[in-house]
Amino acid sequence: HACSLYSASKLVGLEFLEDGFAVSPELPVEDYKFESSLVGVSKSARTYEGWYAPSQAGEWTIRIHLPKEIAGRMTKAEINGTSVALKKSEGSLQLQGRSELRQPLRWRIS
Repeated sequence: HACSLYSASKLVGLEFLEDGFAVSPELPVEDYKFESSLVGVSKSARTYEGWYAPSQAGEWTIRIHLPKEIAGRMTKAEINGTSVALKKSEGSLQLQGRSELRQPLRWRIS
């Protein structure tokens, strides 16, 4: 079972970093949902969203890698239900937010 979880995480380009994670969620399907005990990522027609639930509370950075054309259409971002500025840097969209124990960091871009 771990092999299929590993394969699915690689499909969405999931890479864990010291300060959070990076993800490349653009797959050639209209919508999908990937979830594990640590992270969730989903795509719908105009939205990408997910959550991050590390074992410790902290401030985290999420780097979302999308094709340039799609990234250019993303103008709104939310962290834990609050609108935030969407930073564009080094070919990725970046969000920063906080998680607490048993309270994951939730994010959304559209």
